[in-house]
Amino acid sequence: MSLVSFLTSHHAGELVFDKLELHEIDEHTTVQQALKILKEKNIRALPVTRTEGGKKSYTGIISSFDLMAFIGFASYFSDLVEAKTEEEKAKAFGELQIATTIVKDLVGQVSAEGRTVWTFAPTQSLLPVFDYFSKGVHRALVEQKDDHTGALSFRLLSQTDVISFLGAHMGNPSLARIFSKPIEELNLCNPLGRGSREPELVTISTKETALEGFRVMHVKDIQAVPVVDDQGVIVSTLSTSDTKGLDANNITKCLLPVIDFLKEMHGGRLIHPITCTPKDTLGEVVLKMKVATIHRHQRGKGKTDTEW
Repeated sequence: MSLVSFLTSHHAGELVFDKLELHEIDEHTTVQQALKILKEKNIRALPVTRTEGGKKSYTGIISSFDLMAFIGFASYFSDLVEAKTEEEKAKAFGELQIATTIVKDLVGQVSAEGRTVWTFAPTQSLLPVFDYFSKGVHRALVEQKDDHTGALSFRLLSQTDVISFLGAHMGNPSLARIFSKPIEELNLCNPLGRGSREPELVTISTKETALEGFRVMHVKDIQAVPVVDDQGVIVSTLSTSDTKGLDANNITKCLLPVIDFLKEMHGGRLIHPITCTPKDTLGEVVLKMKVATIHRHQRGKGKTDTEW
């Protein structure tokens, strides 16, 4: 069986069959409330709903990346950094909008993906699903119909679920050949950074603040950035999901050096980065991603999964 035949023979519903609940928020939920929900549920994105005439519809998806961009470029941080007196600091905090801005105002403002809610039938083959995901789609909803009532509901499908599915079928002859190849042979990395068309490796220094890191991530349109020491060694990773748990009372932690910020957000721990080498096979990289437990996405009750 070829790879195309393998993907055609499997369906979207298989990737979300054990997801028992969908966490979602109303479009009038505040940024602060959204951050709290992401932290409590340990997830990275929430579908946004609107109810009109008693009918609910999905208007977009708000992610930790959207909320990170809002926090990173909020004007009150600039005012706070420049504030010299207690009166000026109080004024800066008075302009804090994290507790009043609603997610409706952010959906689709950072990325076009947030404005579009991709949906698939559970019987949709994985070939077009993987095609969409390979072009930058991070999340989609898979329809679910109650066999008894006929009511329609949805489950969230993420790139994490794709990796988990591939990891579970790694031994399949249709996938084994490609999974046995080194990632450099598959052109999935650029170890030497050569060539004008090759993407640069974006990093931040341990001397920079978390806020500076968030701004770099927004400008470069990336979900995470390695944190390197003076010798260029990766010591940790700053991710969009590290904004989870920020609120009006602790948001100034973003002004801390990035290492101190990460420890504050992770109970005093500095999470070790997950790395690989150009010689590692695709299968080895997928297994590292699959077993990692740094960032979790939406799963059923009692379930966990990973997103990077």
